[in-house]
Amino acid sequence: MNNVSIRSKFFILGIIGFISFFSLAMLSLNINQKGFENLQDVFTDFKKVQNIQSDYIEPLFVVRESILTLVMSPNDDYKQRADEKLLPLLNSLSQRFKDAPNSIQEKWKIYKISLETTRQYALEGFDEGSFMNAVSDEREAFYQLIFQLRNLQEERLELSQKTFNNAENTVSQSHYYLIAGFVLIGLISFL
Repeated sequence: MNNVSIRSKFFILGIIGFISFFSLAMLSLNINQKGFENLQDVFTDFKKVQNIQSDYIEPLFVVRESILTLVMSPNDDYKQRADEKLLPLLNSLSQRFKDAPNSIQEKWKIYKISLETTRQYALEGFDEGSFMNAVSDEREAFYQLIFQLRNLQEERLELSQKTFNNAENTVSQSHYYLIAGFVLIGLISFL
């Protein structure tokens, strides 16, 4: 190494420094990209949890309120108006439940059958039957469906938590890689 001129030594040192800094820059870009992907995954998982609430649970409570209004209506005019509000809600929910997992689709079908029974009794003027069905079979089917949806929501929330934890671990590992890179550059510069 003594035969190499100082100019060549500086040139070699410069190339080593450039390669080291370039490697650190590429590592930093890779870390940023992974961080963005992890953030996107957390957001997507959270959106799924939120969609269960807004697409299924909230509309189901509106349907439940509407069927109870139908049952409690004092005359046929009120019942017709309540039924007119109920039918579009049922159709909309039926479309949404086509995309739900099979176990939830089954609970929806059971609830819908019981709800249709209550609806039919109320429209036919069989008030005692509609009331009894609304507070027994239909109510039970409703809460079983809500329970299934909340379980799905909790599962997706746990998945979101796992995704967040993975992202957090990736950030911690990235810090170590960057520190190791700077230490390596420091060691190379002293050689």
